[in-house]
Amino acid sequence: MKQPVQQLIFILMLMTLVACGGGSSDSDVIEEPIKENNYSDEDSANLLLAALVLVEGVIEVNELVEAEFLYVYFSSESMDSRVCANNGEVTWNRDNLNWQNGHGALELQFENCLVSSSFMFNGKVSINYTLNQFTDNEIKPFLKKGLEKFSLSYKTDGLEVSPEDGSSEPAVVKFDIDNSIEQLWDIDDVTYEHGVIEKNKVESGDTARTFTVNSFSASLLSEKEELRSVTISQKHLAEVNYASDNHYNLEVDGDFVYGGDNSIWKLNAGLNKSSSDHASGSTTIENETDSVRANFTMDGYANFTYNNANIGSAWFPDVFDGAIWRSRNVWGLFLEQVYATKLKVLTQSINLEQINEQAQIEIEFSAPVHSQGVRAEDLSGYPFRQIDSTTNNNKLSFDSGLLLENEIIYFSASAQSIYAGEGTSKGFAVDVLERGEFVHIPKPSVFVPGKNLFFYEENSYWQFFDITGEMVYKKEHLTSIYNACVDSQTGNLLISGKVGGTDSIFMLDMNGYSLKDLGSKQESIQRVALRRSNNSNYCREIAYGIYTEMAEGGNPTSDYLVKFNNLTNEYEQYLLQTEPTGYSIIENPKIEKSVISGGLNLSGLIIGLYSNLGGELSREEFQFSFDHLEGYHNHNDNSVFLEVDEAGARLFAHNLVLNLENLNEIIHEFSGTENVEIESILRVREDLGLIVTTEGVYDLNNYEKLKSLSFLKLKPEQKVFDVEKQLYIALEKNMIFKLDLTPYSSK
Repeated sequence: MKQPVQQLIFILMLMTLVACGGGSSDSDVIEEPIKENNYSDEDSANLLLAALVLVEGVIEVNELVEAEFLYVYFSSESMDSRVCANNGEVTWNRDNLNWQNGHGALELQFENCLVSSSFMFNGKVSINYTLNQFTDNEIKPFLKKGLEKFSLSYKTDGLEVSPEDGSSEPAVVKFDIDNSIEQLWDIDDVTYEHGVIEKNKVESGDTARTFTVNSFSASLLSEKEELRSVTISQKHLAEVNYASDNHYNLEVDGDFVYGGDNSIWKLNAGLNKSSSDHASGSTTIENETDSVRANFTMDGYANFTYNNANIGSAWFPDVFDGAIWRSRNVWGLFLEQVYATKLKVLTQSINLEQINEQAQIEIEFSAPVHSQGVRAEDLSGYPFRQIDSTTNNNKLSFDSGLLLENEIIYFSASAQSIYAGEGTSKGFAVDVLERGEFVHIPKPSVFVPGKNLFFYEENSYWQFFDITGEMVYKKEHLTSIYNACVDSQTGNLLISGKVGGTDSIFMLDMNGYSLKDLGSKQESIQRVALRRSNNSNYCREIAYGIYTEMAEGGNPTSDYLVKFNNLTNEYEQYLLQTEPTGYSIIENPKIEKSVISGGLNLSGLIIGLYSNLGGELSREEFQFSFDHLEGYHNHNDNSVFLEVDEAGARLFAHNLVLNLENLNEIIHEFSGTENVEIESILRVREDLGLIVTTEGVYDLNNYEKLKSLSFLKLKPEQKVFDVEKQLYIALEKNMIFKLDLTPYSSK
C-alpha cells in the first residue's frame, strides 16, 4: 500500500505535467456542464483517487488477513505464532479454533511484521470464519485439505501501517469486512520427493471473492475518509482458462465518505484486465451536485473528468502498487506467506538441570522441520561428535547422554523447514560449574546501549540482535565496513566504509534504520575515523590513528598521525618523523596537544608520547621488555588496550598500570598464571570499581582478584561489551558469555 498522502501528491504532479488543460477552455468542456462545480479540478481528482486508494487498501488488507489465516489453517496445532521476514512476529490466539466444526474464531496480533518487503504492521485483527467446502485430497506435506469455499469476517479498531525505513509516521486503518471466497483446485494424487519431503503437485483454478465492506477508513485527505456499505466483487481466471477476453474483473459499488465536508458519494467502478495484461475500465464518484470520473485506457492512462469537463490524465500504473489489478488465488497467497516466513529457533537456552535430568533434549522451531543434525563439541571446535536426532512437527530431539563431558558443554542444532526448505541452526552452551550464562549471538562489532542491540555485519548484510540473541533487523547494504561506533549525543550508529568504490561516513538512525551519508573521505582517513573507546560502547569524541601513505607502486612514502573529530566529521593530519610502533592512540589529558600511543613489537610493549601536535612534533618512547610482559602473545595487529582513568592519574596499557605523571613507573602488573604466559586488560569499569582482564575480575584500587575467568581461555583481542552492569564477552561458535559484575562491585 503506497503512503496515501505522498501518493496523491505524486499523482497531482503527474496530472499537472500531462493535463489537457483545466476545465475552462472550450475544447475541454461540453457545451453546457450539467452541474455547477463545488470543488477545484485538483480536489475533485483527489476525491476519486482517495476512493480508489481505499478500495486498494481493502484488497491489500484482505491479502494480509487471508494469508495469515491460511498459514494458521495449514500449520501444526501446537504452533501459536509466525515469524515474519524481518523477524517481527504474528501471534495467534487460537482458543476458539475448531477446524472439524467448520467455524470458529481467531485473533491475530501483528508486532513489527514486515509485509511485501516495504511495510510494517502493528495491531490486533479479530476473525470469525466458516469453512463450507474442502478438496477431496489432503495436500502434502501440510496434511490438510484445500479450502474450496470459505468465508472470513474480520475487524480491527486500529491497524498501524508504517514504512520499513521509518520515513513517515504510521498510518492507522480501521475496518469491518466480510469476505466470501471460492477457489477451484487441481491436486495431483501422485506425490513427489523434494529432498526428504514428500509433496503433492498443486494447481489453482479460478478464484472469486466477494467483499462486503461494512466500513474501511483511513486518513487520506482529511482526518477520516471511509468506504461504507461497499460491495467489491473480484474474479480471476486461472492461466489455463485465459482467453482473448478479460481474465480479471473488479466491480465496486457503495458509498465513499469524504471527511473534509462529510459529503457522501456514490462509488461505482468496473475494472478489467485482459490476457495480454492490458487494463481498462472506469470509476465514478457522484452525489447530487458533483460527478468525478476516471476512464482507464489500455495504453496505461487514466483520463479524468469533473462534471463532464476533461481535467487531465495520469499514467495509472504509477498511481497504485498493483493490488487493485490483481486477485491472488488461495494457494498462491498461502505459498507467498510460506516463503516470507523466517524459520527461527524458539528455544532460548538449555540449562544444566535439563541435561542431567532429561533423557531427551528438545529444541523447538517456528515451523515444522526435518533434522539436519546435532553436533556436540568443545567451544574451540575439537573434539566433536555428530549426534542422531529425530523430529516431530516443529520440534527436534536427541539423547542428552551423547553430549561431550566438558566443563562447558556445547552443541549446535540444525534443521530445515518442511514448508519452504529454509534452514537454520543455533548453538547452546552450559557451564557445568555454573559460573555464568551463555547466549547465542553472531560475533558483534558494536553494542547500541539506547536500544540494547548488538550490530553485526556479514556479506554486506547489516543485522541487529537483542540481548537474548533474537534478530530484530536485517538488510543488505552494499558497504564494506571499516569501523563502527555509537554517537554518544544521538545514540545513532556511525559507520565508516565503502559504497560503490567511494569511501564515506554514514549515520544509521536507530529509530527507523534510515541511512544518511555524512560525506566521503579518502580510505586512509576512513580507517582512522570512528574509533570506539576501550571502556565504553561509544565513539571517542576525538579519534586518533596512524596511517602510511603509499605511492602508486605500493611503496610507503610518509607516515601520518590523524586526529578525527567524531562529532563534527572533521580531521587534521600531522606528518610523523619516526616510524610508528603502535596503533592504539588516545589523547593525553595531562599535556595539551599531546597523545599517547601503545603497541606490541618484538621488543615488548612500547608506549609513545607525542607532543606539540600541529607544530614541531616530538616523540618520547617508553619500552617494557619481555621480563615485564612474562612472554609475548602474537596479535592480529600491534594494538593494545590503552586507556586513562577519569582522574588522569593512571594509564592502563595492555597488562600494566602506569603512572601517567611518570610513564616509567609501573604501579601494577597483571602477570598471568601458570597456564597463561600473558594477561591483558579487557575493560576498566570505574563506575563499578573493577578491572576485567583475560584472566579475571579485579578490584580497581588494590588489584585483588575477585573472580577467575581462566576457564574461558580469553585472548587480548577478545571483544567485550558493557550491558549495564553486565559484561558480554564474545567467544567462539557465536557464543556470548554473560558476566554479571554486580557481586564484585565495590560501589
